[in-house]
Amino acid sequence: SVDAVSCIFMTWNRKKSEWMRREVYFDAEKQLPDFSRGDLVRYVTQSNFIVQYEILAKSVLEIEEINEYDEYGKQYEEQDENQDEE
Repeated sequence: SVDAVSCIFMTWNRKKSEWMRREVYFDAEKQLPDFSRGDLVRYVTQSNFIVQYEILAKSVLEIEEINEYDEYGKQYEEQDENQDEE
């Protein structure tokens, strides 16, 4: 049982040539990194825990926030409406 802080990174996938969302964890007992939205960070993980990181540049990327819950919720509502009609 380890207390952890969840960090969401947008990671470039070379194979698919697209940005992918990656959730990794940081030990809550350690001082939190000075990460901010849009920072360019190189990081190394072990079992989804960050073990090493380097902030390459601060606030260089513009990240558009996506609320997945709204998208999924909307999809579920549409499915429910279609089932009601049948």
